[in-house]
Amino acid sequence: MKKTVFSLFVAASAIATSQAQPTLTATNMNPIHGDVFYGHQCDTNVSKGAAGAHVTWDFSAVTEGGLDTTSYFACDSTAFCSSFPGSNLAALNGSVYVYASATAAGLSLKGIHGMGSDIVYDNALDVVRYPLTHNTVFTDTSGYAITGLGYYHTEIDSYICDGYGTLKLPASTDTNTLRVHNISYTIDSLDLGSFTSVTKSRGESYIWYKPGFHNALFSISYDTSGSASGLPYVRAVTYYVKKAGSGSTTSVTEISHQPLSLQVYPNPANDILHLKFNLQDAAGASITIADIAGRTIAAINGKDIVTGTNDIVFPVSSLPSGLYIVRMQSAAGAVSQKVTISK
Repeated sequence: MKKTVFSLFVAASAIATSQAQPTLTATNMNPIHGDVFYGHQCDTNVSKGAAGAHVTWDFSAVTEGGLDTTSYFACDSTAFCSSFPGSNLAALNGSVYVYASATAAGLSLKGIHGMGSDIVYDNALDVVRYPLTHNTVFTDTSGYAITGLGYYHTEIDSYICDGYGTLKLPASTDTNTLRVHNISYTIDSLDLGSFTSVTKSRGESYIWYKPGFHNALFSISYDTSGSASGLPYVRAVTYYVKKAGSGSTTSVTEISHQPLSLQVYPNPANDILHLKFNLQDAAGASITIADIAGRTIAAINGKDIVTGTNDIVFPVSSLPSGLYIVRMQSAAGAVSQKVTISK
């Protein structure tokens, strides 16, 4: 749930150099009850751009392939808040709730509720710490266990705010944005009885923020552990747009999700996944695959989703062993399924 995004661009360098250096604080960054953001998944043929001061990052020509929605609520307005001590904020994406602590010091992930089960962090994952401005650096160690599956996840993250300037996106151009570079080392151990594994991986992400947006504006995530070809590759690219009029006291009960059927097999998988479902209307439908921390790592191109019966084959050979969440969202509602990747 690190998942985030942002920004705008100016052609004249004289104007660019006059931009103030932005600073993120709890007041101008933490999401609030009623915020709703649309996440636009894009193709991965992008370059992260330069670090530094007064930079212009131009992603206005990215190609969109899917859409999801994240809505924020006060923790105690949701049904599962008591399972995540210390949480005061909840985010709903599809049918998955992500619980967090939003304070003056930062935003920390406390756990996830999905498919009728809870994942509670033994050591919360710090998504951002305040104040955050150009050249701010911090590190964090987090982890959680899923005892019923014999699964344990440890993560060590380092963050540096490596640039600020203007971000250009398909929906906006934003000045005074900050870019945060995250390097993440993870260790995932899995014991299925007849199968055990320990997987170490390394990932990187670049996330753009803007004071007052209360969410990421844009994000690029990389798998730098090495793909099947041995080369790093871009896993996911997303930009975010705030729903007009959101930020009021919308309640969870005002968002309804009609049940959908999504079959994900084989499970566990090591090479390919079959995603089988039926839609009466495929317009705007999207499918994403997220890690257990809620970070989107892959998206199915919306053009591959059709009205009627779908049986989509998705390669997973490049994904590290571990537990993942497949999420489908459409006009009829949303549904999620857990899947285990084992090598």
